Amino acid sequence: MSKAIVNFSIQYKDTKWGDAIYISGSIPELGEWDADKAVRMNGFNGNWIAYVTIPINTTFEYKYFYRSGNYLKWDHENHTRLINIPVGEVCEIRDLWSEPPTANEKLRRTAIIKNVCQVRENPQQLPALTTPEDGKVTVVFEVPVPLLGPKENVHLIGATKHAKFWRINQSQSMYDGDYPIFRCAKTFTKNELPVQYKFVLSHSLGEKCEDIEVGGNHMGSAPIPIAQYDQDCIVWVLREGRPFPIQMQDAIKEKHMNPLKHDYAQYLFIRSEEFHYPNKPNMKLGGLVIPVFSLRTKQSLGIGEFADLPTMADFCYRSGLRVIQLLPITDTTVNFVNWRDSYPYSATSSFALHPIYVNIDSIGNLPPEIASSLPKLREELNLPKVDYEKTLTTKLDLLQKVFDYHRSKKILEADTEFPKFLQDSRYWLPSYAAFKTLAEKHKTTTWESWPETDKKEENVQKLVSDMMAPTHPLYSRVLFHQWVQYHLDKQLRTASQTCAKKYHVALKGDIPIGVDLRSADTWYFRPYFRFGTKSGAPPDDFSVHGQNWEFPTYNWDKMIEDNFDWFRNRLIVMARSSSLYRIDHILGFFRIWEIPGTCEGGLHARFFPGEMIHKNDLKSWGGLEDYFGRLTTPIITYDLVNREFGDKAMEVIQHFMQKAPADFDGELLFRPEYQTETAIANEVKKMWGITPTSDSDTLKELDTYLKHFWILTNSVCLFKYDDWYVPRFGMKKSLSWQMLGPEWQRILETMEREYFWKWHSSTWWNSAEAKFPRIKAATDMLVCGEDLGLLRDLVPEMMHKYEILGLRVQRMTPDPHKWFYHPNEYSHDIVATTSTHDMPPLRAWWKMVDRSKVDFNQWVHTAEGQEACDKRNCFWYNVLENHWETPDDLSNYDVNRIVDMHVYSPAMFCILPYQDLVAILPDQDVYHQNPFDEVINDPSNRTHYWQYRMPCFVEKLLEKQELIDTIREKMELSGRLADH
Repeated sequence: MSKAIVNFSIQYKDTKWGDAIYISGSIPELGEWDADKAVRMNGFNGNWIAYVTIPINTTFEYKYFYRSGNYLKWDHENHTRLINIPVGEVCEIRDLWSEPPTANEKLRRTAIIKNVCQVRENPQQLPALTTPEDGKVTVVFEVPVPLLGPKENVHLIGATKHAKFWRINQSQSMYDGDYPIFRCAKTFTKNELPVQYKFVLSHSLGEKCEDIEVGGNHMGSAPIPIAQYDQDCIVWVLREGRPFPIQMQDAIKEKHMNPLKHDYAQYLFIRSEEFHYPNKPNMKLGGLVIPVFSLRTKQSLGIGEFADLPTMADFCYRSGLRVIQLLPITDTTVNFVNWRDSYPYSATSSFALHPIYVNIDSIGNLPPEIASSLPKLREELNLPKVDYEKTLTTKLDLLQKVFDYHRSKKILEADTEFPKFLQDSRYWLPSYAAFKTLAEKHKTTTWESWPETDKKEENVQKLVSDMMAPTHPLYSRVLFHQWVQYHLDKQLRTASQTCAKKYHVALKGDIPIGVDLRSADTWYFRPYFRFGTKSGAPPDDFSVHGQNWEFPTYNWDKMIEDNFDWFRNRLIVMARSSSLYRIDHILGFFRIWEIPGTCEGGLHARFFPGEMIHKNDLKSWGGLEDYFGRLTTPIITYDLVNREFGDKAMEVIQHFMQKAPADFDGELLFRPEYQTETAIANEVKKMWGITPTSDSDTLKELDTYLKHFWILTNSVCLFKYDDWYVPRFGMKKSLSWQMLGPEWQRILETMEREYFWKWHSSTWWNSAEAKFPRIKAATDMLVCGEDLGLLRDLVPEMMHKYEILGLRVQRMTPDPHKWFYHPNEYSHDIVATTSTHDMPPLRAWWKMVDRSKVDFNQWVHTAEGQEACDKRNCFWYNVLENHWETPDDLSNYDVNRIVDMHVYSPAMFCILPYQDLVAILPDQDVYHQNPFDEVINDPSNRTHYWQYRMPCFVEKLLEKQELIDTIREKMELSGRLADH
């Protein structure tokens, strides 16, 4: 095989005597990545070179490393080169040691940039090089330009001793076939080198220069002279399967190479450092948030579908928006068909998609009777709000009929893509399909109640394997669930690709913090969960009782021991359709608010991992060990019960309580049979006749009623865990603390403050440090974290370390003394938004309460009502800087002002809820007249019915040219419409 001489050349000055720079690569001539077989370079004054014989037309990867004894330091990147040089000639590659990637380069490597925003429209490879004439050198210039619009081009300008090409019309256009690397080739006579040069950005037509890189000119000197018969000229050849150094004249004698016709390289590859942007502003993009279930198109059936996403992407494209952020889209059918499963964060699988989002038409090959029934069904289910149960029942029935038809007509057998999907989904799909099938058989997803043969951990893996066999009696149902997931995945990926390629709009996924206890994950991937505990969040302004999500907490140690397989595969599945994603409650990756299994509210909890105080250490807190019974037993008085339950107080006392001992601070105690919150909740449900089919209003009333009990059960200062104790969050709100003397109050207040704000720093840092590198390495999706709540300084520090974007909501600051941010305060590495799905949109927040359901005149005089009024007034006068009376309604003009604050902020992403974004103009076609019909979720109600739908078809939205033009102008003027 014909070979060429490749002269690798690089500068690296930080070496000591005896140390050296080496080249390792993917081909035998470079040691096939074995560091002990690598090519050692010769160095002088920090300049390192090595001659290596390599077959022509060879594509290979290589890296440099610095070696000092057994210590190796590698450069940071792989570099792929195509060597295509005439036999016997020399190519010189003038390289740069790869420093850690810049912020621009890190961003460029994410899927949203490389797969959506900066996809080159017609990439062109550098043409094959032709042999230059004698006395000439072909120089290949290359430069990485990480952030570049698809309509921008890169040009080379410069000058030699004899010629100048500084003007744009004299420039050399560069090729983008290996974006973000741009290359061009220019031939010079050997004597006219060196060449001075710079790179410039130009408009797509190349008619004018947009940006010339800053800094001094680059300098390309002539090729390094080759003294092929010099005793010191060493070349590395392949001998016995590994690179071996010999003198060049010996290499010629042994016919590893031909004698050189020239004493210089005829091909010179010069790798330049990253393009030096001249005052280039940070990349900023805009987007909107809308759940899939809220979409409405003329083709959707009762609910938004994956197939509707491209239509919404069309609106985004016209409006200059680049991101559609979704809520979780995984299967939540824990109760089979029940409106309570409209809650998208309680997954029965972390991998499987929800069948309700399928588009029946897109499956194709429909039975005629199904195809003809769809128009009428669309009309019946096109309701102002999602009818979850009727829609899901309809779709499952249609899916079953289409599946049966496809099997009977051998359509499924002929689908060549289906086996590939099964293979790609083998990590999670068999267990999911088996779980769904067994749940149907046993009529419950509560797998702990299944027969021993179907729930025993040792049996599960074999059981799943057996159920995958076509001879298994339940195989047909297993196959159905796999087939449904196949079409959901296919439709979502098709929609995602259309959004990205046609509209340059990325989908942003959402990773929930937990999974339902009754799920395929907890059944099959059992070691990754801590059963007997529940996860939640501490109290905040939006949920004063805390949150109990009723998800089991994670066994992170086991996940890490297993190489993060479960979580990594979860992200890999999402990356099939999403270019970036939101980690729900990222604080849970530092520590989780862990609630005992017998508790129903969100107050009785502790941080895990987290410290606790042993009973023997209570002495250091002023002798608290003598009072731990008093501090851990709820202090309840008749006044407290009357305040919480009003005219039902006596009924509660008689049924649930008994008198406390005379020497106890409280007057009442719960009866022995009602010592846990779960026992109390079960008894109230029994008294009220609550069943799994109870309606939303009834369950909301139950939840509100039970919260009065949780005030009583948590009227303590400390929570007891065997011989360990932790302070209660918001201890001062408890009657237990209020009835103590000043000295005890001071001691306990100090303990609470130190526990929540000072302890655990190293524990939580190490906890997150064990997870974030694995999360980042799993995919190339850009990672965003929902970092709202009890925020410690270490959280943003850790997120910054791993380039995870934070979230900022203007009316949700971690500082109790500061009600609002101003978006001008934001840093670049965050996502700015006006509201989240757990908050009322701007117009509803301003209204404060739905006056059709709440007596406003009474509510406004409560502590909650007064604080809400004070916050609204503060925003009106101090943030919006108005000087007249606060209005009852937030006008479109003022919504527009608030949106502008966010759009013009420094934040990398401004992603606004659909409800807030479209309310900038007075057009009630695109938003609901009653602002409370715009609310997606009420986090204070654990049984909220998630059924918000946009009021008009997306097709109608596309006709709203004034709205589109207004949004686009904002994106353009704020720098969010840039091509990159």
